[in-house]
Amino acid sequence: KQRDIEIEKTKKKGKWDQSNSQTAIDKILSKEMSLRKASLRYNIPKSILHDKTSSLNRGQEVSMQPKLGRFTNIFTPEYEQLLVVHVKDSSNRCLPLTEQEFL
Repeated sequence: KQRDIEIEKTKKKGKWDQSNSQTAIDKILSKEMSLRKASLRYNIPKSILHDKTSSLNRGQEVSMQPKLGRFTNIFTPEYEQLLVVHVKDSSNRCLPLTEQEFL
């Protein structure tokens, strides 16, 4: 008779270290280590290592920090700060923006 054992799934999303990522990619690009071995040794998903090394081989810049989600910034930090100041100023003048105006 088999017992039902509850297995907890742990997600690896973004759990790898930036320095480990850099080391693994350096070893893959210098052919010291295969993609699979680097993935197992440094605990980084193969797909991430493959994507990063492919991008580097094409001459693109890559970030070693894990990117979680699909969120991308639309405004620059300076423009975002300018919007914050404007909204607060309008609110202080008793002219708050409605949700429709803000979006």
